[in-house]
Amino acid sequence: MSAAVWIPGATAVAGSVFAGAMFAFSSFVVPGLRTLSARDGIVAMQAFNAKAPQSLLALPMGGVAIGSLASIVTALTEEGEEGALLVSGGLLGLASLVVTGVGNVPVNNKIDALVPGAEAAGEWTAYMSRWTTWNDVRTVASLGSAVLLAIAAARA
Repeated sequence: MSAAVWIPGATAVAGSVFAGAMFAFSSFVVPGLRTLSARDGIVAMQAFNAKAPQSLLALPMGGVAIGSLASIVTALTEEGEEGALLVSGGLLGLASLVVTGVGNVPVNNKIDALVPGAEAAGEWTAYMSRWTTWNDVRTVASLGSAVLLAIAAARA
């Protein structure tokens, strides 16, 4: 099996897992948190933030990072549409991680700095709105990457 098949194929799987986890947050975890009091929502999100860096989510994120770069490099050996799919898919995969670093992580840090209580309710609402917007962006980028890379792998 050539690198033009397994690199984008494996990266598509990693991107799909990452997108699925992020989709879960946007579709039901955050809406569930919004039904809680601000205090309880803050405490729950702070707990998620503490566990996320040590979770198995690091595996698909690492796969997206390495695989996206490798897909872009692999594109150098491909011609035409396949090369364009590899580059586009790789760039979208990297974009999903950049959005995580410049969008979601700073909001997570602000949430972590909140003191749970009624006075933090307004900040909590604003942070969750901003966090969800960034989360939706990285979900779409990761899913788009997975689709493009899966197509590239299938055509190789």
